[in-house]
Amino acid sequence: MQRLCSWCGDLIPAGDAGQPVYGVCLPCTGRLLGGEGVPIQQIVDQFPFPVLVVDDDVKVSILNRRGQEILGVLPKKAAPRRGGELFGCVNAHLPGGCGRTIHCSGCALRRAVTITHRTRQPQNHIPATLRRGDPDHPSAIAFTLSTSMRGEAVLVKIDSLDW
Repeated sequence: MQRLCSWCGDLIPAGDAGQPVYGVCLPCTGRLLGGEGVPIQQIVDQFPFPVLVVDDDVKVSILNRRGQEILGVLPKKAAPRRGGELFGCVNAHLPGGCGRTIHCSGCALRRAVTITHRTRQPQNHIPATLRRGDPDHPSAIAFTLSTSMRGEAVLVKIDSLDW
């Protein structure tokens, strides 16, 4: 079985019999883990796709440059906000806010982050749809996302985005 790296898309060589093959290739693992003293912002800014670093409640601590460009968010305005707030989800503006409404239980971003945080296993190419803009006339955006753990944080990669 061929597996692709969920971060760069390169083929991951099969491991020895009995050894699992994970969803992140060795070069990307090195970039994700970084070196001693290298700020994670510097690491995630290397990727040409949006990357969010979030906690178990999808509160964003870091948004890379590509994510800032696509979402139109200034670096200082990215954190500490929840993912739905950054994407402009209509439910994020309801009483309770992002993650605290009845609608949030179906959020693919929140589910993928929760699973990864709980199991420490990556989630790859998860389809998601989000309603954004005016609550009375929202527009839908479709995207796919992948997640992986780094310490106690979850890295969220936006694989594709259809505004």
